[in-house]
Amino acid sequence: MFDLVLNHASRKGQWFANYLADVDPGRDYFIEVDPAADLRAVVRPRSTPLLAEVATTRGTRHLWATFSEDQIDLNFANPMVLSEFIDIIFEYVARGARLLRLDAVAFLWKDIGGPCIHLPQTHRLIKFLRALLAHYAPGVQLITETNVPNRENLTYFGNANEAHAIYNFSLP
Repeated sequence: MFDLVLNHASRKGQWFANYLADVDPGRDYFIEVDPAADLRAVVRPRSTPLLAEVATTRGTRHLWATFSEDQIDLNFANPMVLSEFIDIIFEYVARGARLLRLDAVAFLWKDIGGPCIHLPQTHRLIKFLRALLAHYAPGVQLITETNVPNRENLTYFGNANEAHAIYNFSLP
């Protein structure tokens, strides 16, 4: 099993260093948010601030950080982010992955003004990844980690077209 951390990247990683320097890859991989935006509807798994203030070559920016200021959320509205993850998935498969655990997937897509959890775009992305794997590596299975109540967790099966298996922290 390989762990695929989709929702966020480390503040110490190369993509984030590139974001700070305004170079690719990474320049547009993170979600900048106006600190005055109304984010009250966002469902939070942590009590830490949702936005992380960072100094960049373009000045101070505020980035979405669902879990902590060290884990900066990635912007899947940017197709290059998805492309990077497809490359990572192919590398994992080449190294023998039979199971891919999608970490914190419930928080993947952001929609300012909404709850930003279990959004349709997230479910479409999981369906896409399953279809991609069915074609490229038919034996590889997706496992979603959501850490939400069971009824919400079950939605990640879709209609047998999303995750092959699901879990939250209480199940293991």
